[in-house]
Amino acid sequence: MLRYFKRNLGLAVLALGISILARLSTPVVAMMEQQMIDRIIQGDLTGFYHQLFWAGGIVIAAALLYFLNARTQKRFQVRFEEDIRNDLYDGIMRQDESHFRERDTSEQMSFIKSHASTISNNLTKPVFVLISYGVMAIAVFCIMIYYNPWFALFAMICAIPSIAAPLYFNKKLSSQLMTKLEKDAIMTFHLKETLNAHETIAAFDVFLPFRRRFANANQNLAAADYKMEVTVSLLENVAQILQKVIWFLSFFVAGSMAVRGSITVGVLVMFITLFAEWNACMTLYAQVIPLLLSIRPDVKKMLAVIDNEGTEFTGRISPTYERLMEVKDLSFQYTKGVPVLGHLNLTIKRGEKIAIIGASGGGKSTLIRLLSGYYANYTGSICYDGMEWYGTA
Repeated sequence: MLRYFKRNLGLAVLALGISILARLSTPVVAMMEQQMIDRIIQGDLTGFYHQLFWAGGIVIAAALLYFLNARTQKRFQVRFEEDIRNDLYDGIMRQDESHFRERDTSEQMSFIKSHASTISNNLTKPVFVLISYGVMAIAVFCIMIYYNPWFALFAMICAIPSIAAPLYFNKKLSSQLMTKLEKDAIMTFHLKETLNAHETIAAFDVFLPFRRRFANANQNLAAADYKMEVTVSLLENVAQILQKVIWFLSFFVAGSMAVRGSITVGVLVMFITLFAEWNACMTLYAQVIPLLLSIRPDVKKMLAVIDNEGTEFTGRISPTYERLMEVKDLSFQYTKGVPVLGHLNLTIKRGEKIAIIGASGGGKSTLIRLLSGYYANYTGSICYDGMEWYGTA
């Protein structure tokens, strides 16, 4: 997927740079809070006003950065998704007729819309999170080591439960997301089938069977959506509980050190702030990395469609039909193991009139499509004036 980042490299770098600066404003402000609190306790009014002035400027700058971050990231995501949709459209339209007809049109439509949106949401946001929050986590960890190495050790220990809980739930979420996409595609198929056959359904008064099928597909989609939302809710609740527990432990450790005089009150407040940001980073990493891993099959499936080269004629000389057309030992099947035509031989001279007759489903339309160059995955040969049309696939 690197190609889509390269296509909008300038915007991606800009969005990432703004995101990193916005995240780094948090530990910077935390350190300035420490300075302000210690100045207050020391009675240093001048020093307090000086720190407050700079902190206010950084807060205003951070607010602007977060606003720009939201806009630039969304702009990049929209372009990313637009590029994927265009490439999916091109890839599907390049397919030869046999591969194109392996899926219903509604499934192809759903594939273009749903997969482009899913890949864009589940790839661009996590990438920005991994990099920007990763830089902030490194900065926070270095600040903790600078002020007190015990802070850094305590943060590492508390990171374990922050990572373990999301990892457990995200495995379920990835599976439920794929199920939801499948149910959505099925419902889209039934919806398209019903709408396309509206006139026939009304004429033959067969609305109820179609209604039942759509209602069942709709119910299955709703059930899949509900399961996913429940898992998300459980994950959020567990995260909230962990945050409260870790907040208590951090106050216990840092508060005890402040009472003993090992650290100042300002450092205590700074540590609580930084510790909360550190755990938020660890939780996000635990959520984002499995999400990125879970979409790999979907990405491979999508790239297989985008990168298919089609089966258009690529010879140096286009075939002509001046004398005759010869079909030798022609066999064809839409689905493996289900032959439609087998070992057919046929010669048609130019200007000659022939009739192709046979039972419905006997392969008449398929033969015409083969002679017209619709399909390339046949065996045998189709020659016009002695030149192969597509060649065997």
